[in-house]
Amino acid sequence: MLSVGKVGPANAGYYQSAVVRGAEDYYGADGEVPGRWVGRADLVGAVAGSLATAVDAGLLLESKCGPDGRRLGATVVTERSVTAFDLTFSAPKSVSVLYALGDARVVAAVEAAHTDAVLQAVGSLSPRIAYTRTGHAGVVVVDTEGVFGIRYRHRTSRALDPQLHDHVLISNAVRTVSDGEWRTLDARGLYRQAKAAGVEYQTHLRAGLRGSLGVEFGEIDANGQADIVGIDDAVLVEFSTRSVDIETELANWVAGFVEREGRRPSPVEVGKAHKTITLATRTAKPADAALPTATLRAGWRQRADGLVDVERMLTTVLGEPSRAAISRPTVDEVLDAVETKHAQWAQAQLLEEIAARVTGPNPATIARVIEAVYAEAMGSLGVVDLTPPAEDGDRLRASDGRPVHIPPSAVRYTTRRHLEREVAIVGWATA
Repeated sequence: MLSVGKVGPANAGYYQSAVVRGAEDYYGADGEVPGRWVGRADLVGAVAGSLATAVDAGLLLESKCGPDGRRLGATVVTERSVTAFDLTFSAPKSVSVLYALGDARVVAAVEAAHTDAVLQAVGSLSPRIAYTRTGHAGVVVVDTEGVFGIRYRHRTSRALDPQLHDHVLISNAVRTVSDGEWRTLDARGLYRQAKAAGVEYQTHLRAGLRGSLGVEFGEIDANGQADIVGIDDAVLVEFSTRSVDIETELANWVAGFVEREGRRPSPVEVGKAHKTITLATRTAKPADAALPTATLRAGWRQRADGLVDVERMLTTVLGEPSRAAISRPTVDEVLDAVETKHAQWAQAQLLEEIAARVTGPNPATIARVIEAVYAEAMGSLGVVDLTPPAEDGDRLRASDGRPVHIPPSAVRYTTRRHLEREVAIVGWATA
């Protein structure tokens, strides 16, 4: 699952506050590991994959400056400024449970699969969102040299249940290709592409865990997520305190809504209420969040032992490591899937359908297959571009060849079959 939030001076300290001092062994460390640079960190003189110090994080997230203290752009940072966007990649609860209850070998394998999945998903996402806005009222959308940020790993939920997740903090500063100036990120594309990146992350994670631990997964849900087969439902519920609390509050809200309005709330109203409840019930992580990992793991094991035979469950779950063969959907399959859900759709929505249906031996191979299927689908006669073409005199973006006044996030497509059905319906209605 992938969620997107905003980071500013007011909440920037959260990500650094639990970082362990001087320890890098995630299995045995007390607290969380330090952040690491991701993406085009070289644009600010850093190296992707290297540690980002607390000073680095403070400069970027609180002041919108590079590690050398140089301001990234002319905008003055205030308490209300958005300095970065938090892309939170969360493993399915069953994967976090496996991480919590497994031995050192299992923990290392889960962590490695999660890391590889996050980095590949971010790598795929980055060129799709690397744009900024210029001109009067920001109507001109132009290419940038790429995005960068800091990645933090956290191991628990706010209720201290096991929840393996990474916060990838993408800087709200990007350098424009045309003039080298630092400007803010056009975040519309990031929000549009978020779900597709989350689906791709889940696909990579499943491949990594099959290859290292031989686990199998159940049915893939609407968010592209699946749980490990064999992890007992009682254990999943036990370690889902935060989700249970939110769902309880949401059920109370729905009951109150029905009593007040005399009808059931719409899906949109429920979605807004869920978001509001999630934020309203969010508390700071307790001091226990900094407990030694061994202490947290002992507590998790004691809770699980009260519900199931943990060793038997793990023996059932873990199998022979096996690298999956490449399996790719057909163009007709993914176009059928996207047109079933959307009369018109964006690039990201087609990528979601492709990513959920691809398997392969590793994230890099899967990413190449996703791009290949996408290119094949977009080049087929079955896709119709609904975006107005460029006219004489239009300035074009190098990245996609479209006029700069058309944001990449606004480009829409449909299928030829869908248009033919619409024409047939109109003809029948007017006959």
